[in-house]
Amino acid sequence: AFDNSARFGGTLGRVQYSAGISQAYADNLSSLETPAMEEDPFSRYRASIQLGYKVSDAVGFRIHASKTHFLSAYDESFGQADAPYEYRTRQRRAGTAMNVVYHKGELHMDAAFTEFFSENTSAFPGTFYGRTQVLDAYNKYTFGERLYTLAGINYLKDGTAFDEPREFYLLDPYVNLVYVSDFGLNLNAGTRLNNHSEYGNQWVYNLNPSFNFSTGNGYLKLMGTLATSYITPSLSQLFGEFGANPDLEPETDRTVEAGLEWIPDKQLRASLLYFNRKEEGFVFFDSAEFLYRNASGTIRAQGVEVEGMWEPLQWLRVEANYTFTERNGDNAIRIPRHKVNADVGLELAEGTYGALQYAYTGTRTDTDFNTFTDVSLDAFSLLHLYVSRQLIPGKMTVFFRAENLLNTRYTEILGFSTRGRNLRIGFTLEL
Repeated sequence: AFDNSARFGGTLGRVQYSAGISQAYADNLSSLETPAMEEDPFSRYRASIQLGYKVSDAVGFRIHASKTHFLSAYDESFGQADAPYEYRTRQRRAGTAMNVVYHKGELHMDAAFTEFFSENTSAFPGTFYGRTQVLDAYNKYTFGERLYTLAGINYLKDGTAFDEPREFYLLDPYVNLVYVSDFGLNLNAGTRLNNHSEYGNQWVYNLNPSFNFSTGNGYLKLMGTLATSYITPSLSQLFGEFGANPDLEPETDRTVEAGLEWIPDKQLRASLLYFNRKEEGFVFFDSAEFLYRNASGTIRAQGVEVEGMWEPLQWLRVEANYTFTERNGDNAIRIPRHKVNADVGLELAEGTYGALQYAYTGTRTDTDFNTFTDVSLDAFSLLHLYVSRQLIPGKMTVFFRAENLLNTRYTEILGFSTRGRNLRIGFTLEL
């Protein structure tokens, strides 16, 4: 397997330019756990270019374009059998942006067009063509020293062809307000009107207050969030070739968060966050009936996230986080109740850095789509190692990474294979 990329750029007077190319290839792994375990290679290629021109100190614009090719071989998931299946996709993207700075404000406009084509060679072959147009324009303005505002409008149009040409558009005006007091109170509030061609209008909003208490060389921050969202079905879910349901309704969500962040000094940081999410009308794929549906009940998820960082010495840094999630209302496939990540970083010598990373994923449920029953997946732990060395400071660095250092066997998705010990060596060079 290999993964490489190159990029160059610079400035010529008022012109800024950059171009890049990247390529990745991997084999020696079967997509499914089958008796033969034949190889299913994967490859990705991407090229991009960007040009910018600064008309003046206050006005500038840029254009950009990219092209991506993707190929992945895979097996037959029904019956867990080897198969010569392939999925190919090509994507082209082009866009432009303009920025105008004026007294106490800034106007920004961004437009992009994306076209993609995919082909699936399998027991259920098919092709797919799609295009997306996006336009976003917003204005930032400052009222005095404490109040900031952002107002804009976002336009998105999706189109494709199934049994006949299909498309929908979204036109969303939005406004956001930020207030920063001189006594510790901060407030971020915003609202958006989702105007969908298929589903009409829907208001969503977010409210994010916080309060800072000074504590000597650091601070204690109390923070909260109240937000709603409105998720409309995709064109494939509404009109596609497999499981489409034109009677789908949008999903509506409500999220509440409350937490605190404590930074007593530069060597220590800790945070605690409680979250509570309610989902109604969740869109899921009903494997028994081979049809997309809206969940009939309400799905609720709540939990706690804890993060910490400790830097007792200049050459030693320890970071860790833990997430507890409890979900009710559906079978919560592939969502563990407990998840842990930890990272110990060491400056082994001047220009040499090493890190040992640990990841734990608790027990969770997955669905066996051959029997349409739920199966419990065992918990697993992974250990990774990373070492880098600067050969030319600021210019050239070589690195070594060992993923799944202990060669642990585990299941991430039922029936699909996972990588064992994986060694990677490479370098980065900046000229």
